[in-house]
Amino acid sequence: MLANLHTHTRRCRHAAKEPDRAWVEAAIGAGIRTLGFSDHCPWPRDAPPVPPPGFRSGVRMDPEETGGYVESLLALREEYAGRIRILIGFEVEHLPARIAAQDGLFAPFPVDYLICGQHYVGDGSDEWNGTGPARRPRTRPASRPTSTAASRRWRAAATSTSRTRTS
Repeated sequence: MLANLHTHTRRCRHAAKEPDRAWVEAAIGAGIRTLGFSDHCPWPRDAPPVPPPGFRSGVRMDPEETGGYVESLLALREEYAGRIRILIGFEVEHLPARIAAQDGLFAPFPVDYLICGQHYVGDGSDEWNGTGPARRPRTRPASRPTSTAASRRWRAAATSTSRTRTS
């Protein structure tokens, strides 16, 4: 069974701008039976270290977007039941100072899973102090696809779906 548990939405601001539905349709077209959405966990605004005023991450949703993310995926889960299994997740960092705040952020929502993507170290402030990966030059172009057959099929299905959508 084909599954993808690492799908980001436009809320991460570094993923494609397609609506959530487009990812579901592309996954179905590619033969994927389980699709897990795992947007980057927002930084709770009241958890130390606190980002500077006005900071907006280029790689994660804002805390205020969490409810809309979950609501959208719950609606798609219901709409596509029987055609594909949709899981709701988050990609988190293991930053001990933020674990309790992250847990508090997730508590009201039906989160199916968490995956760890350790992009930052220490307390996480390297995201806004200029030393995190969002500020470092890439080692390869962002548009360069991986060479696996599964990746090519996924990209082809996503492209085909986005070209044939009418809205």
